[in-house]
Amino acid sequence: MTAGYNPGFYIDEAMNAETIVRVVGGSGKRIGIERLSAHDLRRKHITLAMQAQAGHANAATTLLYARPAEAKTRRARIAF
Repeated sequence: MTAGYNPGFYIDEAMNAETIVRVVGGSGKRIGIERLSAHDLRRKHITLAMQAQAGHANAATTLLYARPAEAKTRRARIAF
């Protein structure tokens, strides 16, 4: 895969899951990360956002306070 113009990324349409997996995984490999997923990026973004909100200098400190919500309970809380 080479850098440069790719007309497939200029179409005004949502990417499907297969394309996202390919793009994120390929980008990770190009920067030396053998296995990278969109969920890895999501987890990192959430951790950094929590860290910035809490004002901690170290993400490990923020994660001491983080408690994963059980999925069924979380869905019930946000159901309309």
